[in-house]
Amino acid sequence: MTTDPPRYRHYLALKAAVEAALSDYGLDQVLVTSDPADIESAARHGVIVFPAPDLEFPTYTQIEVTHEAIAIAGPPDNLDHAWKTLDHMLEALIQANLNMKSATADSFKPSGTPPLAGYLITFNPTTAYKERTT
Repeated sequence: MTTDPPRYRHYLALKAAVEAALSDYGLDQVLVTSDPADIESAARHGVIVFPAPDLEFPTYTQIEVTHEAIAIAGPPDNLDHAWKTLDHMLEALIQANLNMKSATADSFKPSGTPPLAGYLITFNPTTAYKERTT
């Protein structure tokens, strides 16, 4: 039986922590996903998309994993609503004491539509070590 690779398992744990933080803050309709195809349909209530993490290898056995997430909210014709939604989403993550390094204002432009407001959230790196395979 094949198990999920270590970085994917870390993503699943981070995704679960983000979902719990949003739920605790009353933001149950915010979607947390790794599939960018979900963005347009979920943007009105907010969506957080996790791409694959950045990896650095400072030593032969050490791996530093840096996850980023893109928080996006709409609709594109009501930036006031989008900004409030994004601020609530960020506040939920801050209140949950998630290991965030920064949140930089950004936008996402689905094809053929106006841009949606967003933030690029960077989490502090976590250090992992090579797992031995037997």
